[in-house]
Amino acid sequence: IWEINIGGSDPAVSDGIVFFSHNPGNWEASSVYAVSALTGKKIWEFKTGGRTTSSPAVSNGAVYFGSTDRILYALNAKTGKQLWIYLSEGMIEDNPVIRNGVIYFGNSNTGKVYAIGTGNLPIPDTASLSITSSPSNASIYIDESNTGTKTPATISGLTVGEHQVLLKK
Repeated sequence: IWEINIGGSDPAVSDGIVFFSHNPGNWEASSVYAVSALTGKKIWEFKTGGRTTSSPAVSNGAVYFGSTDRILYALNAKTGKQLWIYLSEGMIEDNPVIRNGVIYFGNSNTGKVYAIGTGNLPIPDTASLSITSSPSNASIYIDESNTGTKTPATISGLTVGEHQVLLKK
């Protein structure tokens, strides 16, 4: 009936909507799409902060997927609006699985398996960043300001968003 070159994940289908990720190439950020199962027409697109290789999982009107930006995303399946995010310790490249209101997903970088609820989790205002260097004892600058700490260290209380990190020996 129709075809789309997705170059990303395996699709998930729910309530007449097909969900999949598209990776443009290399390590560029990905988009997750929702298209009509009948026509293939795009319903919405959501851009992530990293590459998305995991297949989406759909449950109770929400679509869930991970990304190399370390985030598990939860979106409204009909609108594509972000419901919440979960920041993990490493890249999320494995497929999430949902059973009895719990999302299970693995993290190939840390070797951990996570189990979190599907309920509305708030988007955090602040985050922590662990920084190491070789050799150690480098001064850490964030957004051109000296933090007064040296590597290895964990910087807490960063506002969520993009930051420039510079290490000076």
